[in-house]
Amino acid sequence: MRLIVHLIVFMVIVSLNGSLVNAAPQHTSSAHDWEMMDEIFQKANEAYRQKDFHTAERLYKDLLTSNVVSADLYYNLGTTCAQLGKTGEAVLYLEKALKLRPHSEDVLANLNIVSPPGNVEEPFILIQPFYYIMRLLTFRQWLWACVICYGAVMILLSIRLLNERSERAVRVLLRSSLVLFIVISCFAAWSYYHTHQLRYVVVISPAASVYSGPSQTFTRLLTPSEGQKLRLLPYDDPEWRRVVLPTGQYGFIRNDVVREI
Repeated sequence: MRLIVHLIVFMVIVSLNGSLVNAAPQHTSSAHDWEMMDEIFQKANEAYRQKDFHTAERLYKDLLTSNVVSADLYYNLGTTCAQLGKTGEAVLYLEKALKLRPHSEDVLANLNIVSPPGNVEEPFILIQPFYYIMRLLTFRQWLWACVICYGAVMILLSIRLLNERSERAVRVLLRSSLVLFIVISCFAAWSYYHTHQLRYVVVISPAASVYSGPSQTFTRLLTPSEGQKLRLLPYDDPEWRRVVLPTGQYGFIRNDVVREI
């Protein structure tokens, strides 16, 4: 019975991983369409090398309208917007690239250059080492690591149950694998919360303001810099977004001056 329960848990983990992969926006098209998009991408790269940044931006955004999701595309578009002085959009697309490639030194370096002060997350000093470990992998990679560890636990547990006189090494490996599975599961849960539960917007207009309520008649709390990242809170209004300010206060900002990461 216990073995059946473990198998069910294993199937749930695999199913969850598969559903998340399928839920990610993908562009389903023919090989010919992909060849055309790759050609557009190469033309955009060439325009960037020739310092024709307006053409490069237009071509990269053409790919976005085709629902192409790529860390390279977001990174190239982000650096292009930075060259054009569009700080808000540069931060937006570099942040999107970072979500897909959290360990990229190039993305992090460019974000540090274009982002206004306060955008770079600095966790509490005692948890910084664990935070940096969590950012080494994407949530999907942590989930696959959980699946692999769980499989190892199941195999070792089966050996242990089938042979009660199993070697001491098997018992040690079983305990070690179980501990590793628990640790990796914690990092996976943290990564999920960080990348899927926490939502942020980036200010893309230099004329944005944050108010104490969902109207410009309320008190102005902050005039954020273009490119500033604000944590987003649930709020059902097509014209206003509820955000958390760096001071911890709640405020409201117009939807047309921010873009969600």
